[in-house]
Amino acid sequence: MILPTQTPLRPRRAHLGRALGRAVTTAASLALLALVAACTDKPAPMPQGPSAMKVQVLKAEPAQAATRFELAGRIVAREPVMIHAVHEGLRVERVFVDAGQAVTAGQPLVQLDARGLRAELQQARQARHRAAAQQAVAQAQVAQAESRLRSADDEARRYASVAGSGAVSELDARARRTALEQAQAEHEAAAQALAAAQAELAAAEAALRLASEREGDGLLRAPVAGIVSERRVDVGTIVDAAAGPLFRLARAGDREFDAFVDSSRLTGLRVGDAVEVLLATSSGAAPQRVAGRVRAIDTALADDSRRGRVRVALSTAGVQATPLLGSAATAVVQGAALMGVHLPASALQFDPEPWVYVVDGTGHVAKRRVALSGGGSVVTEGLAGGETVVRAAAALLSPGQRIEPVQSGAGTAPAAMSPNAAGSTRLAAAGAISATPAANPGAAK
Repeated sequence: MILPTQTPLRPRRAHLGRALGRAVTTAASLALLALVAACTDKPAPMPQGPSAMKVQVLKAEPAQAATRFELAGRIVAREPVMIHAVHEGLRVERVFVDAGQAVTAGQPLVQLDARGLRAELQQARQARHRAAAQQAVAQAQVAQAESRLRSADDEARRYASVAGSGAVSELDARARRTALEQAQAEHEAAAQALAAAQAELAAAEAALRLASEREGDGLLRAPVAGIVSERRVDVGTIVDAAAGPLFRLARAGDREFDAFVDSSRLTGLRVGDAVEVLLATSSGAAPQRVAGRVRAIDTALADDSRRGRVRVALSTAGVQATPLLGSAATAVVQGAALMGVHLPASALQFDPEPWVYVVDGTGHVAKRRVALSGGGSVVTEGLAGGETVVRAAAALLSPGQRIEPVQSGAGTAPAAMSPNAAGSTRLAAAGAISATPAANPGAAK
């Protein structure tokens, strides 16, 4: 009986030892490369498979984008009238109107506790009476002084006419002249007292008018006809200028459209652009259409919040009724055309800002931020016509990765994109890859 030949144990162990050594060496080499890459500023080279991934690309084509889009907003007063209390520290006794109520010019709005003002008015009246009495006394004194002055003047003239004939003595003539001088001094003093009394009476009358006006300010009235758009006062409130206006009043017929929008949607929008405002109706009928024009564009809000403000002046021609304050409305804006390039929706990615992969002459891809038109159909910034862009595989690529471009047409005209479309773009990207994932292990990760 012949037994089968046994494989020597030592050669098998030697073979396994060599394989284990090669594996350990390879692992150490990879660990050393990873350590060196982590200690340097440059990113590790993108691992490449046996062949570059085949990806569909396209040439960016110049296009125009119409800036027709819709803005959601509300109806506001163009120039609201702020109603403040003239005097601070007064308590509110009565409030006659409420928000949303129509008022006429001069209609009472608020009655303040004006007891202190009424006391000031009473004191001013008493001061005026006293000044008037003093003026009457001064006028009587002036009349008496004038009478005495005329009498003294007559006697002095008579004595002076006969003083040379010896009929009267020189001493008597001198006494009459002295009496005349005294009467003149008394008349002058009385005239000065009358002027002072008249000045005091004028001041008292001015104080009385001021006190009367102040007492009248205790009752706040509507300066113009309109609708109370805001009420910020209640019975018992102590009025304070720092607290702001007590009421906001919208003039009759003074309405405009107001909307806060993302700053990117303001691209191409200009003051004076025609706007059609759609006013919602409570009956569920078709919205009322009102023509208007962009009156103001405030982009200062976009510095921090990335939001701007658009105000549209409304035309009253053909309007059935004045739009209600605070009611919802939609503005359809038709602005000037924008120049740019158009791309299919699958080429755009969002994080949340839009970006694309641009392919250079060596087949490497680079991530680039772009700006879209208001409707999202045209790239207005960040991309020039003729550049090569990855069409649909951006979700499976990495910046700096080398690909094998496969030219394709631009396809149909792009639809408006939104950040929500990024997920569907990534799902569609897998269909644009010609090679299998195994052909590029680095990209598959």
